[in-house]
Amino acid sequence: MASEILKVLKDTYLKQDPVQSSELTDDKKQSLPAGTTLVLQSYSESENGHLQVVLREIEFKGFNTWHIFKDHVELVNGAASSTAQATPSSTFKLGDDLASRIIRYLEIKGYEIFQGPNQYNIIYIEGMNPDGGLNQDIPNQFNDLRLVIEILDGKPRIVGGPWEATSEPGKKYTINPLNKKGAARIKFGQYQAWQVGYHQRKKNHLALVQTGGTVTVHRDLNKNMMRDPSDKLDTGHFGINQHHGWDSSKTNVGGTSAGCLVGRTIRNHVKFMNLIMQDKRYKADKKFVYTTTIISGDDLGKEVAL
Repeated sequence: MASEILKVLKDTYLKQDPVQSSELTDDKKQSLPAGTTLVLQSYSESENGHLQVVLREIEFKGFNTWHIFKDHVELVNGAASSTAQATPSSTFKLGDDLASRIIRYLEIKGYEIFQGPNQYNIIYIEGMNPDGGLNQDIPNQFNDLRLVIEILDGKPRIVGGPWEATSEPGKKYTINPLNKKGAARIKFGQYQAWQVGYHQRKKNHLALVQTGGTVTVHRDLNKNMMRDPSDKLDTGHFGINQHHGWDSSKTNVGGTSAGCLVGRTIRNHVKFMNLIMQDKRYKADKKFVYTTTIISGDDLGKEVAL
């Protein structure tokens, strides 16, 4: 069956409203590089020189209906026969290294990707070793990764880490949660929520603190130290900070995390903070809100060959 294919002619945005992209918050727009092709379920004329398009078999940020400036695209007929047609064609220079796999994963998921000198992509991968191999993701251990990727001339590289981390609460606060709904275990995804500050307002603990936006967490009310279908989701400001773990043992998260994103060692956390504070967006605005992506190592392996 023939279907319309939307071909992007120049870098542009999908938008939730037919207005200038600068008027929209990041959760209401999705960047599309030139060369992207998308399969459409339908399209129609919209306002201000835009098209309203309904995407087939793909969503960005939870939406499949968007507006796009029609002078930036063209419509062609094609056969909507494969998932590959429905995902953006990569304009990055990707290899088989871990940074490339992560960026390809972000593309598949429709997440924001930042390019250019001193613009950093902060990533956590749950259940992955520093060498890129998957592990059993045993509860209460620092067996996750924290890393930072920079993309120059389309080529991604890891410029920070990989460092040992945890994206899950330790045993102490799972058994004795700070919230009566249960311990917070962050939902996999991408959030724009963190600003430079101090963890628990301690001047000797520089961190990324959750003062810039909401995040969604699983509430582990049954205290089984995992995400499962019975967990209720909770969205809000919960103090899910990015801090260090006081050089704790790799095999004991303990009380170092009640749901925060925690780098195990002080030394590597200082390296992390020093790096991300070189981001040119932060240098231009000390209230800059950082975006962070939390990935399941198993899902990364399924989506992108490891």
